[in-house]
Amino acid sequence: MNILPSAGCRILKNKHLEVEVIIPGTFYTESRFDWLGMVSRISDTEGNCYLGQEFLSASQASGKTGGIGLSGEFLTMSPWGYAQAKPGEEFLKPGVGFLTRVGYEDYSFFQDYPVRPFTTEIKSLKDGIEFTQKSCRLKESVFNLFKSIELEGDKLIISSELENCGGDYLSGDEYCHNFLSFLGHGIVPGLEFNYQADSELLWENCDRNLVDLVQGDFSFKRVPEKEFFCSSRFQKPFSEASWSVRDRFSGLGVSCLENFPVAKMAIWGTAKVFSPEAFHEFTIEPGMSLFWQRVYRFANY
Repeated sequence: MNILPSAGCRILKNKHLEVEVIIPGTFYTESRFDWLGMVSRISDTEGNCYLGQEFLSASQASGKTGGIGLSGEFLTMSPWGYAQAKPGEEFLKPGVGFLTRVGYEDYSFFQDYPVRPFTTEIKSLKDGIEFTQKSCRLKESVFNLFKSIELEGDKLIISSELENCGGDYLSGDEYCHNFLSFLGHGIVPGLEFNYQADSELLWENCDRNLVDLVQGDFSFKRVPEKEFFCSSRFQKPFSEASWSVRDRFSGLGVSCLENFPVAKMAIWGTAKVFSPEAFHEFTIEPGMSLFWQRVYRFANY
């Protein structure tokens, strides 16, 4: 089943890349992922595609759209106002809107909560597109969110800024679920992952029967029979770090510079998609703002 959008998108294109960006509220309308700047497709001049999707069949999806391509997410464990909200009351999730609590259970990003979306302003840039959500308010939590997606040569640059306009500190996390797929597959023998930072990654729950692991980098030995997941948390976040993925079967690869303090790295994947995830943890004082970027390069080796 192909659930990638064919309408409700903005196409960015230069002599290196063609990028399809989903307009908020047109295709993805669920409560988990950031609606601003979800990138559904990236292809190079030779027609090679680099992105996939979370669900590959109707039985997996169970009526959901799920994650597509480059899908950001804020506040994975505790959205603002959730603990204080009673069932039927609203809480906040940046990039999405006002979500309604449906029961007394702890928050779960797997749950699809009713959404009253924030108003989003859209502005065309010379080689990109910019999204803005202003005066998003719930009691003392007030913020503006700015996000832009731009092409610069062979680079795709995703820039974000979160501005605290209220009286409370804003604390939480943010990451991008990079649903990478090379010629329709994810984890296959010869898929290599490399991470560059000031310290060795110490992976937890990593299946050594599936990967060869050397100083935090690894290559896959076979196709996983079920979902693969492992993670690594740093004692001290780095100011920036980078990762790269190369598929020896197709010759395609992706690299990303994470221009923010990386607190945790996670890997999720299946036979059809592979997702490196660098987590950003933040606290923003009232009246202050925080800016960060991800810079991607897509290559045919």
